[in-house]
Amino acid sequence: MDGEAVVTVRCEGYFKGLKAENMFKMMQDISTRTKWDPLPKQLKLIEQLTANSDVIYTEANLPFPISNRDYVQERLYIDSKKDAELVKKLDLFDLKNRYFVLMVKSIERSDYPSQGKLVRGETKLNYWFIQEDPNDSGSLRLLVVQCQDLKGIIPTMLVNKLAGTFPHKIIGALLDNYPKLF
Repeated sequence: MDGEAVVTVRCEGYFKGLKAENMFKMMQDISTRTKWDPLPKQLKLIEQLTANSDVIYTEANLPFPISNRDYVQERLYIDSKKDAELVKKLDLFDLKNRYFVLMVKSIERSDYPSQGKLVRGETKLNYWFIQEDPNDSGSLRLLVVQCQDLKGIIPTMLVNKLAGTFPHKIIGALLDNYPKLF
């Protein structure tokens, strides 16, 4: 919308030779993610809420001339086989093959107020669906939908340019680093 720095991106892919469980670990596990993800300057766990959810703090490195943004986000992560009761409770897909879901949204926390030097961005939605190929457990389908409000004053042209580079940069980093991690 005019006057807003909102970026919505949808990305799909099929990857041979990559295990869904490992790809999920690259996204969900903070210690693994910090080894490959170029976006966070800082990424830390604030609180483990349940076995399937937590709250994290991220400072995102953004390209010049955009200043860095920070986020406080609640995450929910699900393994369809290990968390079958949660899958049923949330009315998620009833598939025979294994899949993983990572859902992220911004939240407010009084112990992590917005810092003056950083613009507090907002993750409106961030969904990762990583599905094991039913015919090849060594391959996966990936669907990512993200909507970020970068906040602040950013020209629409720059927002659109940034949005266009996101999938290539993140998926490229995942693919480049997968063999190094697994």
